[in-house]
Amino acid sequence: MAKKDFDECAKNGGKVVQKKLKGGRYINICYDKEGKSHAGEIRVTKKKKFNHKTHKANARTTKTTEEQLQKLKLHFDSQRNE
Repeated sequence: MAKKDFDECAKNGGKVVQKKLKGGRYINICYDKEGKSHAGEIRVTKKKKFNHKTHKANARTTKTTEEQLQKLKLHFDSQRNE
């Protein structure tokens, strides 16, 4: 019954708020126009998987940025010495 009330509230333009719970869980609560609350189902937060491709790309970008910074430092050091 609660899920049906929650769905009706959300469908009719109620404000849906997400509340965090212990243990990596959360619940969505819908407040209807009269101010009554309707709880949805308790759900579990999904853990993000480690993406090796993204990690490698980020590592390459960091190395490239460090190399560019070194070149700029050398450039400006040589400009100061002139």
